[in-house]
Amino acid sequence: MVNLAITKVVKPKVIPCEDSLGFGRYFSDHMFVMDYQAGKDWHNPRIVPYGEVALFPSTMALHYGQAIFEGMKAFRNKQNEIVIFRTRDHLTRLNRSAHIMSIPAIDTEAVYEFLHALIAMEKHWVPGKMGTSLYIRPFIIAADPCVGVKVSDTYRLFIILSPSGV
Repeated sequence: MVNLAITKVVKPKVIPCEDSLGFGRYFSDHMFVMDYQAGKDWHNPRIVPYGEVALFPSTMALHYGQAIFEGMKAFRNKQNEIVIFRTRDHLTRLNRSAHIMSIPAIDTEAVYEFLHALIAMEKHWVPGKMGTSLYIRPFIIAADPCVGVKVSDTYRLFIILSPSGV
């Protein structure tokens, strides 16, 4: 695996009760981030504390919608193992969306490894109650601070995790 930088939270969050999860309301302690720059490809993979993201008001994704996302879920099986169905298929579909939106393709095998490293770090966030899961949201945004009609030269890939229930 490429060097994956990891910065751990200083004070972990309290994990919410599985009976009150809902969808997309809570987020794990950490997220994955990786950058793209034209001529440099995807680089700087890292797991960092979940938190605010600084963007210029002129960030292209905000003005032209050059952004994509995918969604998948991690579950606990009867043996209490964490399983994710068709991870590579979801990452391949992310690349199909990237192609349509003129976003550089990710290395699906590398991102697969990074995603699983993130899940391993955040395994205590995967709920076990029937009907619950850990929602996995990879997304890419055009990151150039430019208000101009063009394809961005920089992008940022994020993967955030959200325990979800019914």
